[in-house]
Amino acid sequence: MIRDQGNLVGVFPAVCDGQTIISIGGASYGGLVLKSGLGVHDVYLAAEHLVHHIRDEGYKKIILTQPPLIYYAQPDQYIDFALQKIGSTAENARSPP
Repeated sequence: MIRDQGNLVGVFPAVCDGQTIISIGGASYGGLVLKSGLGVHDVYLAAEHLVHHIRDEGYKKIILTQPPLIYYAQPDQYIDFALQKIGSTAENARSPP
């Protein structure tokens, strides 16, 4: 759960696999779920808090598969921007041959 001054602003459903956090294992899509109406700065702060917390817990990698924008009530790419600004890298998932 991600809180701002005691108020819930987001959740990050995930499973642990060794030193990796996967959002969300067993599902096609997962990701960071945030309160509607947050601006880019608030989304950045939430993502930064999440990444620092996960690193502080000793995890080395986060696998996050956001839903396609078509499934969003208010489509934006704030989470993608925030994660890139924090220093995350994107990997393309590929099926084995």
